Amino acid sequence: GCGWVVLQRIPVQEAEQETATFCRDEVLVANNALHMTGVDFDPQVCPKGQAMGYCGNVIFRRICAVTCEVPNTGFDSCHEDDLVAPEEYGKMFHPLTVFSCFDLASRCDDAAGIVRTICPRSCPSDPARRLKEGTPEFGVKLRMELRRIAKATPQRKLGYDSDADPTTGF
Repeated sequence: GCGWVVLQRIPVQEAEQETATFCRDEVLVANNALHMTGVDFDPQVCPKGQAMGYCGNVIFRRICAVTCEVPNTGFDSCHEDDLVAPEEYGKMFHPLTVFSCFDLASRCDDAAGIVRTICPRSCPSDPARRLKEGTPEFGVKLRMELRRIAKATPQRKLGYDSDADPTTGF
């Protein structure tokens, strides 16, 4: 038999792989922001801060996104510019009026990496960028704010509610 064989390149659309980018705790940024470097560096800074109530601070909450349960999707996700943190950053670090990430765009490369963390859309990630040590001034101001939050947050204590006598358990 005779027949025809036609070869034609048919472009096949590759299935777009959804690259799920999940929130993460920026441990290096947290340590830099608190000016905890060298021997003071704490890999557990996020969980320890959460236990102290620091997730009540919008900047700490964004830096420690997983620990402080920042959503992975939606308008308030860790992938979107924070709507409140830039103003807090402006009050704490710079004596200037800051209302949004747009106002902080010129500061995307701040030494500690804070602006890039709270404004991920306005400050696209640069893989070649390396964090430098945070400035002591901001670390002091952030620590003062976090201590204020810790004092106002009731500490969790182990225990249970029961009518039983605590010494005997009955």
